[in-house]
Amino acid sequence: IFLIHLKNLNSHSNIVISPSSPDANDNITINSTWTISGSTIDRVLFESNHTGTLTNYSTSNVSTVYNYTIRGTGLSTGTVVSYRFIANNTNSTRNMTPARTFSVSLISTNISASQTSNVVNPNQNNTLWCDYAEAGVGDITDATVYAEIDSANNTMSYSTNRYEYNYSNSATGSKAWTCIANKTNFASKRSQASFA
Repeated sequence: IFLIHLKNLNSHSNIVISPSSPDANDNITINSTWTISGSTIDRVLFESNHTGTLTNYSTSNVSTVYNYTIRGTGLSTGTVVSYRFIANNTNSTRNMTPARTFSVSLISTNISASQTSNVVNPNQNNTLWCDYAEAGVGDITDATVYAEIDSANNTMSYSTNRYEYNYSNSATGSKAWTCIANKTNFASKRSQASFA
């Protein structure tokens, strides 16, 4: 197969990845615009290693914009995906874009922490709670969430829209605590709260 330099018969421009910083849950669409002189584009392939093996995939197009979508990736955070487009024209000339990469980002999250009561007497139960959610989606119900109190991690349980931990303060005075939330492929978060 004879490769032609990009400035000759097949040339590409405007390689776009959307979203620009994909996370493990995103559908990732990548497109490239191709122009040609002297013949017609026969087909454009998308080559990628997102499955772990470098493979060619058929693209779809609107006019001269060819795209491929990696659906519901499930890729692990930190995975580096290599990709490029390969074009063939009706004169059997083949050309390709330079290889590019993107890294899979952590899934964005939000967190907030508080408690049922801001004033607690000694030996009175107080429910500490933490909301941990995927940004713009909703609660993350299967995370590992702790209430860090006096340098000890106390496991919080998910119950009706939030994680909870029942705490009984043994002394008077204010008490600061931190909610710590983690889940694979999701951004870990910490949020502080306090009561007196």
